[in-house]
Amino acid sequence: MKKILLIVIVFLYFFEINAQSHLKFGEWKAYLPFKNTVKISETKNKIFCSTNISMFSIDKEDFSINLYDKTNYLNDVEIAAHRYDSFNNQLIVIYSNGNIDIITDDGTYNIPDIKNNLSILGHKKINDLIIANQKYAYFAYDFGISQFDLETFEFGFTCFTEFNINSVLQVNDILYMGSDDGIYKYDFKSNGNPADILQWEKIFNGVCNDLVEFKNKLYFRTENDILTLPDNQNYDTIYHNDSDYQIQFLNSSENYLIIGETNPDINKSMVNFIDKTNNLIQKEGCLSYVSDVIIDETGRVWYADLWSNLKWSQNIDSECNTIYIDGPQSYECADIETMNNNIYIASGGANKINYTYAHTRSGFYIFNGENWINYHEYSLPVIAQNNLSNFLTIEPAKDGKTVYAGTFWGGLVELNTEDNSTKLWDNTNSALGVAQGDYLRTRIADMQFDSDNNLWITNFLSLKPLVVYTKEGDWFSFELRNGTNQVAEITVDNNNYKWLKVVNNGIIVYDNNNTINDYTDDRQISITKSNMENMISNNVTALKTDLDGNVWVGTDQGPIVFECTSGIFEGNCTPTRKKTVLEGIPAYVLDKVNITSIEIDGANRKWIGSTSGLYVLSSSGEDEIMHFTVDNSPLFANIITSLAYNGNTGEMIIGTSKGVLSFKTKTTEGKIRNSSAAYVFPNPVPPDYSGAIAIKGLARDANVKIVDITGSLVFETKALGGQAIWNGKDLHGNRVGSGVYIVYSTGKTSFDEPEAIALKIFFIK
Repeated sequence: MKKILLIVIVFLYFFEINAQSHLKFGEWKAYLPFKNTVKISETKNKIFCSTNISMFSIDKEDFSINLYDKTNYLNDVEIAAHRYDSFNNQLIVIYSNGNIDIITDDGTYNIPDIKNNLSILGHKKINDLIIANQKYAYFAYDFGISQFDLETFEFGFTCFTEFNINSVLQVNDILYMGSDDGIYKYDFKSNGNPADILQWEKIFNGVCNDLVEFKNKLYFRTENDILTLPDNQNYDTIYHNDSDYQIQFLNSSENYLIIGETNPDINKSMVNFIDKTNNLIQKEGCLSYVSDVIIDETGRVWYADLWSNLKWSQNIDSECNTIYIDGPQSYECADIETMNNNIYIASGGANKINYTYAHTRSGFYIFNGENWINYHEYSLPVIAQNNLSNFLTIEPAKDGKTVYAGTFWGGLVELNTEDNSTKLWDNTNSALGVAQGDYLRTRIADMQFDSDNNLWITNFLSLKPLVVYTKEGDWFSFELRNGTNQVAEITVDNNNYKWLKVVNNGIIVYDNNNTINDYTDDRQISITKSNMENMISNNVTALKTDLDGNVWVGTDQGPIVFECTSGIFEGNCTPTRKKTVLEGIPAYVLDKVNITSIEIDGANRKWIGSTSGLYVLSSSGEDEIMHFTVDNSPLFANIITSLAYNGNTGEMIIGTSKGVLSFKTKTTEGKIRNSSAAYVFPNPVPPDYSGAIAIKGLARDANVKIVDITGSLVFETKALGGQAIWNGKDLHGNRVGSGVYIVYSTGKTSFDEPEAIALKIFFIK
């Protein structure tokens, strides 16, 4: 055997961290916003705060932060309410769909009874919950009130009503419920049946939104008033609102009634604190759009703010402090790209079925591996100055600093991320055109760089809807056949052909013949069901070129693939539908699946986003390897909006209709040949380590053999992309002993090649 380059890698933990590979294979990571806080609850040591999509806790003593989501503690998204059960030391989390999580020191217990109850019609979103005592909690819904056993996690009675129950409260043996029809009470000492609404006594006529107890009295909220119910049952109004502000909530603490008010015209809030002598203290100024307030046992006040994070003050008189938790501006996600370990996300702005406006103002966001940078009307002047919205697509340049963000509204923003300088390209200073029939708008639907670093753009509804911004800084635009202008997604194949999605009318393939400034030699072809065999639908939903140069096309009826793209203009290329065998019967792969996005990982496997979850297909597309859904994985939603692969870390970034997360694949981006910097992680292998051992920096699909010091074969495999995985076991499934093992790898069929490498792996006793 020829001389082989021997690379000995010992302690590389710092390298692994720098490479952003902290996730283990098969692990998930959430990328969620934490800004728009909605609900607050407290334990003895922590404050829990939720947004509509995420949850976090703040330690009362050191203000340390823990994040909660579906990748760790939670089983669902869209949190509607949460409350701490101090009797049993557990947190009750309830979701908009009726699902329930009980978080304890021993883990999280999921109670899907309400969610899965098909006999409950209408909304299952909870309106209120209380921890009545050590044994029971009570939940208020639109359909009625339910008793829940805090020890057995089972439901007791449910009192169904024909009106919405907005609030619930128990005082001694009396259970109250505030509803759209008034206030009802039930006395448990009556030994009646609380499931029968006829056995409840109505004590107030009119809408009741909130019920609280304060200083042994019952207080409740109507539309404009806060009233109390003394023992003589005469209703006393203690607070009346006749201003432009609207009462949003009523809470209570040991020393104060808490009344939250908001002026929706100016998005401004005010909180009123009423003490036991009915003295009123008003607080505003530092508050934006407050949705919930609690006062903890130290007198510290915590404010959930829909517009501006979580705020707190040392007492009701002191100034506010703000707790910022890093995250994207919003959970919205229409387009994701990666470059140099950065994640780039465009929030959206158009419905990708019919391309009507979605009116999204969240801008775009970039994660640099450590922090999120959010670009919107309050952080980037060009957006506010030009009233830009609807950022539908994003594309980073290869220089690592320039980012192009396309709006479905006002053109293209070019951003230098090093100094935040910007340019706005639209119909006044570029080849971009206005939308026909909507002449005030310049709509960008998608973008992609070609192999020569020219940026190709689909300019929706423009007279010349295919546009290029060259690497030299020149602009050109191109007409499409038959006046076609509803073009959206684009992929550039290995021939530099541009494949364009035509909304509800198939595909156009465009070839500029490597002469951008010469229109006379250009070619284009239209592909529809009427002129192309196996074109299963004209509703094309996704386009992606794989590592072999094949173009994968997603439709609302499943995927097809063009494996002969160089012959597309000669009529020598017909798409194929991949087949598999299901229970012994041949079937088309993902037949009738409504595809939304396609991405390719380092092993050329196809990740197919759909309206029914995320599918992973083999490199040939013939085998379904995995199918992730909300029921069997941390996916936030089954609707996948966008996918992007980070070839350095092996993470697949997944955009869903309810937020972004990632999955650590067993692949990385493979190169043409093995890298001289290839390494093994972990190395040395600790004695108690049972996880995967990764051999990184290999050629794509490289052959890998592992031998012991005697030269006996221990294990062999092929790399997935640029990474091979070993479980530390020999060919017989036995854990290898301590000692030194040698990894031989080559991108060729023979290991006797100049580019072959050898790595040592140390197993410690």
